[in-house]
Amino acid sequence: MPLKFTFPHSISGIIIAGGTSSRFQKKNEPWQDKALFTISGNLNLLQRTVMVFSDICDEIIVVVNNSIQISLYSSAISMLNDEIKPKVKIIKDNPSYLCSGPTLGILTGIQAVKNNFVLLAPVDIPLLSSIVLQQLISNIMDSSMIVPYWPSTGKIEPLIAALNVQSILENGLLLSLIKRSRADDIHRLVPKIRFLPISSKYKEILEKIFTNLNKPELIANTKSLDLDFSGLDFFIPNQSFSVNNKFEKNELNELYDFLQEKMFMQLSQKDLDKITNLTNLLFKKENYFIVGLVLNNLFGLISEDNQSRKEIQSLCFQAFTKEAEKWNRNEVSFLELHSYTDASSVQNSSLKQQTNQTLKIKISSLMDKMHLKKKNHKKYDMDELINKRSPKLLEKIKHIIQKSESDFNKENSSYETNFLWDHSYRVGKIAYTLALREGVHPLIPTIAALFHDAGKFFLGQYHVDDIPEETHSANIAEHILTEEGFPSKEIQLILSAISALYNDQMDCDFHCQIVHDADRLEKLGLLGIANFFTKATLRSKNLSEALSSSLSRELTYANVSPKTMLTKSGRLFALEASKKTINYFDGLLEELELFGLGKFHSKKTLLDMGIEIILVVPENCLHCKGEYLITITTEIGIKCEKLTAHFSCNRCKEQYDISFCLPIINQI
Repeated sequence: MPLKFTFPHSISGIIIAGGTSSRFQKKNEPWQDKALFTISGNLNLLQRTVMVFSDICDEIIVVVNNSIQISLYSSAISMLNDEIKPKVKIIKDNPSYLCSGPTLGILTGIQAVKNNFVLLAPVDIPLLSSIVLQQLISNIMDSSMIVPYWPSTGKIEPLIAALNVQSILENGLLLSLIKRSRADDIHRLVPKIRFLPISSKYKEILEKIFTNLNKPELIANTKSLDLDFSGLDFFIPNQSFSVNNKFEKNELNELYDFLQEKMFMQLSQKDLDKITNLTNLLFKKENYFIVGLVLNNLFGLISEDNQSRKEIQSLCFQAFTKEAEKWNRNEVSFLELHSYTDASSVQNSSLKQQTNQTLKIKISSLMDKMHLKKKNHKKYDMDELINKRSPKLLEKIKHIIQKSESDFNKENSSYETNFLWDHSYRVGKIAYTLALREGVHPLIPTIAALFHDAGKFFLGQYHVDDIPEETHSANIAEHILTEEGFPSKEIQLILSAISALYNDQMDCDFHCQIVHDADRLEKLGLLGIANFFTKATLRSKNLSEALSSSLSRELTYANVSPKTMLTKSGRLFALEASKKTINYFDGLLEELELFGLGKFHSKKTLLDMGIEIILVVPENCLHCKGEYLITITTEIGIKCEKLTAHFSCNRCKEQYDISFCLPIINQI
């Protein structure tokens, strides 16, 4: 345990933990959240990182990107001791920011902290030491930021830093309006950044300490997790140096206000003239990164025939190359590399081939110098997966589903809709995500999900022949997949996943289970609420009618949804989504009552088969203010056991029925 650390100010900690863990996954194994990976005894990465920060900080902000992470990470934090737990707050990325990745996490974190001095680190460094953090913050002096610096290569550790929040926030917020993701964007934007050289004496130790755990097998290289580094001077403070970025506050404020007002808006020539004049002024004052950053963001929005385009291209390219030269003079190769990378990304058709080749050589040389490899983060995208196998498949599925719904609507509705294809596409996307998290190759369950409702309106009719729609869906899928040249083995797996979906006489394999859960999840949470009201509108129901006729089904399914899921990932998503569904409708019913717009009661009833249902009952009959009495019956339908609740007024005998399939509770 290190000696008690003293610092003249209170310190906050920011742990960046919003990553997708995509590089951490093993083929054909269930999805593993890297932050929850056990690394020592009973400690996972998140818990250990929080404990390291707790030695120094009186407040620790863990920044994540979704509510599921909040739930899971909160459970992990709750297992820590009572001295640490009150220090920790888990927050989501600020959704109003247009930036992404580490930049978004850092900006979200620094806006949430209560202290001016902050320590920053990612969650995935298993050997992180509080001594390293202490020595960083102790040397921040009058700088905006201080980072570890490798003198031999000019490389830095961009996500391990000490920050002076007050001097960062104003400039940093400019990034919130621009679609960037690299952590070192903030380093290039702060007023004064200090580089703290790493002692060659401890180079080997710090190389291990600064190693990210991107693959599970790397944990074998981190055997000494809790070494006491007290008394070791990892850095050489007297060789530290600062780089000042010359920023004019008035111009930056004007630029920020302009971008905030104009984001997502079509720019007029007057707007382009204004931004050109402003960035030219900033360029003369050597605000190179800001000029390049802003113009590169705006460049793609300007038509090729616009007279300002070439001028903006040229100024953008010059700004990034001038910035690169500045970092070169200061021997900070890491930031020089990214400045040249930005310069090379400028879509400048007027660049000579020789210039492009020179840039490539510089970039390659810098990467070699710092022993960097080009990152190739795998892109997880459903459309890309399917289009690689069969470029026409998505359009064919879309066409046949849209046509069947259109034929159905001709007989049953005055409105043309596209709801069924939208639903199928969303279920496909969800199935793709679930498959990845379950360690299953996503091709089979994703295609099955896209086809699962293709037979719902077979021949423009709904269940007219008492044949389950999945049978029609499987037949349609077989025809199209054969036509597209899919191997018979893959076709049979897809057909099996569709046919067994709601057929208890067939084995629902893991592909089928993923489609099942995806179909359920599409009807839950905020997405499910949106679907609820969309369906009500398509069926020409007003709010009261929708609540009376359909909310009982919605709440019943939400209430038991985690128990209806067949996959671990499905249950995890359902736990969060069901809370959102129930909380929303509880709030809606409360608001209706508050304004005298109607009062509904939620009645929970346990059926003989052990299923709990929730019936939404209007307090009074709309016709005579009497009370409704309910009779419940069940019967076996084509694809489910159907519940019917018969409502009858005890005064005027007004009657109506609601019916829905009972949820199937699975043994977990």
